[in-house]
Amino acid sequence: MTASSTRPPRLQGRRASWFWLAVVASLALAVVAARAPSRLDSLLYDVLTRANARPADDSILIIDIDERSLARLGAWPWARDRHARMIDQLDQAGAGTIVYDVLFSQPSPDPAQDLALGEAIKRSGRVYLPEFLTDSGQNAPPRIVSSIPEIAQGAAGVGLAHVRFDNDGVVRRMAPFEADGPNLRPDLMTVVHRATRPPGSPDVTRSDAQTLLIPFAGPPSIYRHVSFVSVLEGEVPRELIAGRTVFVGVTAPGLGPAFPTPVTPDAASMTGVQLQASILDALRRGQMIKPAESASRVGFSLTLLWLLLIGFIALPPRANLLLTMGLCLV
Repeated sequence: MTASSTRPPRLQGRRASWFWLAVVASLALAVVAARAPSRLDSLLYDVLTRANARPADDSILIIDIDERSLARLGAWPWARDRHARMIDQLDQAGAGTIVYDVLFSQPSPDPAQDLALGEAIKRSGRVYLPEFLTDSGQNAPPRIVSSIPEIAQGAAGVGLAHVRFDNDGVVRRMAPFEADGPNLRPDLMTVVHRATRPPGSPDVTRSDAQTLLIPFAGPPSIYRHVSFVSVLEGEVPRELIAGRTVFVGVTAPGLGPAFPTPVTPDAASMTGVQLQASILDALRRGQMIKPAESASRVGFSLTLLWLLLIGFIALPPRANLLLTMGLCLV
């Protein structure tokens, strides 16, 4: 008779219980510690985003500062009276909202140009301008850069055009507000959405979520685009502009930043103005996705873990295999 066969059954059961308790505790701690979204989560979100493409908001029009415009109007940056002419033209055509995604942070060599642009913005009363967060370096808080007062003071609203990157460098989310010291500064699309949404419609920017996942309607080409020079020279029918939310921004390659997103996985090909249009589209539809809170994620994961461990103890091997596969799918 061996030593192990003389061990009391109660002692064996007690050791097995302690073993399983240690396994459960260790795995539970691992689940709680792993709070950051995993690469698998991001890949799954990207797949679902592409699979759930939808028609773009027809009320959105993007006016491209593109290669064709640069070839006909000259190198960037352009004189500010040209932007003033564009705003006047959009206003006369009946644009509902004008989001002008160009920063005028430095005075023009000709102060009259700044005054002309500022007057055009003031006359319109429906122009929204961006602000940007810049890295101050040396562990200093970020600095907000705005258009000069001569231009910005007549705007209908200003907000941050700030891009949030996930750990893998892909843009999947936006922050309705960003911290500015003890205060919060609204995102530009938060400002535009709140100012233009129908009364009583849902507004996810008023939730307590720090960030919202963007359900992209599709690639940048899904929105209606026209060239800046075409609008400026009167080649675009007024009916295409009237009543629409018009975004004006740089789309020419190499002229401004472009970002990788779930709907542009092969290259950083979504420009800032196209990203803003995608965000406003989702805000207006009420389809922005609020990430689950940490407690909900941990609770969900622990529930699956405990079901799996109970299955290991109580079920035969074949049933355990089926349970494991089912929980992985969940």
